[in-house]
Amino acid sequence: MEELKDLATSLGRRDTAWIGLFFNIWSWSMSDSAFYQQDKDFSNWASDQPDNYNGAENCAEMHSNGYWNDGSCSANIDSICSNVSGPDLKFVYITTRMSWTEAQSYCRKRHTDLASVRNMAENRQIMELIPTPNTWIGLYREWKWVDGSHFSFTYWDTENNQPNNNGKNEDCAATYLYFSGKWHDWNCDAKLPFICSRANSSTQYIFIDETKNWTEAQSYCREHYSDLALIKNMEDMNTLINVAKSLGETSQSHWIGLYDDVNSWKWSMSDSDFYQQDEKEFRIWASGQPNNLNGCQYCTEMASGGSWNDQSCSVEQDFICSDVNGANVRFVYIKIRMSWTEAQSYCRKHHTDLASVRNMAENRQVMNVKPVPTSTAWIGLYRAAWKWVDGSNSSFRNWNEEPRLAKEDKCAAANFGNLGKWEDRNCDEKKPFFCYGGEPQFIFFKGSGELYLKVDRKEGSEGGGGDAANVARLGIEPATTGTRTKASMRGLCTAPAPPQHPPQFIFMS
Repeated sequence: MEELKDLATSLGRRDTAWIGLFFNIWSWSMSDSAFYQQDKDFSNWASDQPDNYNGAENCAEMHSNGYWNDGSCSANIDSICSNVSGPDLKFVYITTRMSWTEAQSYCRKRHTDLASVRNMAENRQIMELIPTPNTWIGLYREWKWVDGSHFSFTYWDTENNQPNNNGKNEDCAATYLYFSGKWHDWNCDAKLPFICSRANSSTQYIFIDETKNWTEAQSYCREHYSDLALIKNMEDMNTLINVAKSLGETSQSHWIGLYDDVNSWKWSMSDSDFYQQDEKEFRIWASGQPNNLNGCQYCTEMASGGSWNDQSCSVEQDFICSDVNGANVRFVYIKIRMSWTEAQSYCRKHHTDLASVRNMAENRQVMNVKPVPTSTAWIGLYRAAWKWVDGSNSSFRNWNEEPRLAKEDKCAAANFGNLGKWEDRNCDEKKPFFCYGGEPQFIFFKGSGELYLKVDRKEGSEGGGGDAANVARLGIEPATTGTRTKASMRGLCTAPAPPQHPPQFIFMS
C-alpha cells in the first residue's frame, strides 16, 4: 500500500482510480480442480437470485425445494458437509446452527469440506437430506484480484461504510488517491483513470541433458526439483521453446509432464453410498477391450451379449439412464442418438445419471432394456484423457497431430525440431527432459524482464564443462555473481521481473 501512496504523491494526483480488484465471482469452498471435471459452473439459483440484498449476501444456502439463495454469511443455520475419498462422495447433514465460516471450519475439521454441488443429481441428493427451510452449501463469493488470487489485505473506507454495493451493481474497486488511497466499490461501467502493475513472478524450467525414460525422468525431477515440466498455456510453451532454442536443443523431442492415464475408469454417478464394496470396480470388458483404438476412446458402450467396449466419446448412439431412489434403481433406454457427454447431460436433467453397473445382475438388467440385443448403447463409465503430473486437467494442448496412440504411447514429449509441438511416445524411450521449479543458476534479461533457467549437464556430455561452457554455448559473455551466472541477453526470452523486486505501478489517466 505504501508504494501506491508514494505513486500518488509523486504524480501529485488526487483522482479516484481503478485497481485490479473485483467482485461477484462465485467459488466453491472445496477448490480441488480434479474433483469437478467440467461441472464447476453448475448452479440452481431461485428466481431473481442471487440478489446481494443490502450488499451483504456473499454465501449460498439451499432451500428444501433444492433452489439456492444468496444469504448473509453471518446467519446461523444448518449446513451440509461432504466426505470425498477419490471419486467417492457422501453428503452429511449437520443440525448445529452456525455461520457459513463456522460451518466451513466444522466441515473441514470433521469431514472434507462444505458441500460442492456439481450437477442436478447431487442437488437432489442434498435436497432429500434437508428438513429445514435453508441450509449452507459450500458456494461463496468474495473480492478477488485480477490474477485470480484471494485477498487478505484490505483497505476499505470503512468510515464511509465501504463496500456498500450502492444500487446493487458496484462490483469493481477504486482507490481514492486524495484520501490516503482508501478503497470504494464502484459501478464497473464508470469512467475512471486506472493503475496498472507489472507482475513479479518467473517461470523456471530446468533442462536435464541426460536421457531417461519418462518414469525415470519424473523421479529425477521430483527428487531434485518439483516435477516434469507443466505447460498450462501458450505463454508457458513459448518460454520453453525459447529456452530450447537458447541451448541449441532444436533437433529432438524432450519429455514433459503430460501422460495418458489409461487406468482411471470411473462412473459418472459419484455418490459413494450407491456402491457397496468392490461394486465401483465391476467390469465386463469384451475380449481385447479396452484397447483405446486410435488413442481417443475414453467412454464406454455396452455391446452385444452385455460386454463392454471403450469408444470415442463423440460417437452418437442411444444410451441408458438410471433412476435411483434410495436402494432402488431402474434403467431407462433412451432412443436418441447423442455423444457420451450429451447423453450424460440428458440423463442428469431428466433422470439421475447415465447408468452405473455394479454387478452381473444389473448388467443383465441393462442388457435387457436394449430393444436390439446386438446394438450398442452408452453407459456411465468413462476415463480422463491426458493429465498433467500435478493431477490437473488443463485444457491447453499443443499436439502436432491429435494423439493416435499405440498401446505403449502414453507419454508426451515436446519436439523442438517442430516448434515444440507435442507427440505421444512410448514411455520407455530414452529422452532428455525438462523439469520445473528449483533454484535458478542462469538469469537471462530482455529489457527489464528476466527469465530464470537452470541447466543440468551430465559430466562429460556434449556441451559440458561448467557454467562458463554453458554460457559460451549461448554466444554471450558470463558475469558471475555468487553461485549464479548472470547472462545479459537481448532478443532471447520474455519473462516478468524476478520476485525479489517490489511491484511496479503505472498510472494511466
